[in-house]
Amino acid sequence: MSKKVDYKKQLPLLLKISAGVSVLAAIAVGIFVQNVSFQLLVGHLAKDPLASTDKTVIVPAVHAFFDVQLRWLVVAYFAVTAVIPVLAVTKFSARYQKSLKSKVMMYRWVDWAILTLLVVSSGLLLAGVQDVAVLGFSKVAILVAAALLWQSELAASKNKKPSSWLFGLAMVLAAAPLLIMLDQLSLTPFYSGIRASWYVYAVYATGVISVLAVGMNHLRTLRSFQQWKDYSFSERNYQLIFVVTKIAFAAIVVAGLFQKP
Repeated sequence: MSKKVDYKKQLPLLLKISAGVSVLAAIAVGIFVQNVSFQLLVGHLAKDPLASTDKTVIVPAVHAFFDVQLRWLVVAYFAVTAVIPVLAVTKFSARYQKSLKSKVMMYRWVDWAILTLLVVSSGLLLAGVQDVAVLGFSKVAILVAAALLWQSELAASKNKKPSSWLFGLAMVLAAAPLLIMLDQLSLTPFYSGIRASWYVYAVYATGVISVLAVGMNHLRTLRSFQQWKDYSFSERNYQLIFVVTKIAFAAIVVAGLFQKP
């Protein structure tokens, strides 16, 4: 007879690994990634001075809002992704264990939102999306998706029945920024005759796989499918997905934008 695996005992080590990966990734990106800046733009209406002769002609225009350096954006996000795993095994350890018992883990969804924002925001910038409104919508979509996934977990815990519409809406919102990025990657060769660099597609693939993996794990958790009846098993899977996503994303960015220190 095989011995039952205690997934709960694996979680503290996984959380420490997750925090350690975030710290090492932030250091690696800070040292080895080039200074690549992106100009963020704000769309507005403006007067066309050439066409405005007899009457004022209003045309669409863009204004340079500010520049952002990808390297330091990624470093900042990675630094933040190290905070929650550290708190989960230190100051908030008792709350984390309580969340495991109640099968509602708010901290994880905050962690997921930050990690997904890291991948999606970086991917959109690398794909050439510079509009502040689009980038802002993408961030809001991810944050609302995280809140809905948490609420679906809460509803399942209270009602003992999964909420399909909360889960479905969350996944639609999580997919929206990835669809925007796919649209940008598709239109680039169509209009300009060139393709984005390999690492842009790799970042996109990382985002898609990560979101799908979390979605599948969450759906099986809500339905208490086989091993997912054990909430610790589900949480172990989430943490594994987070660790793999961090490693893959950091490796892609460093390899694609490498510079010698």
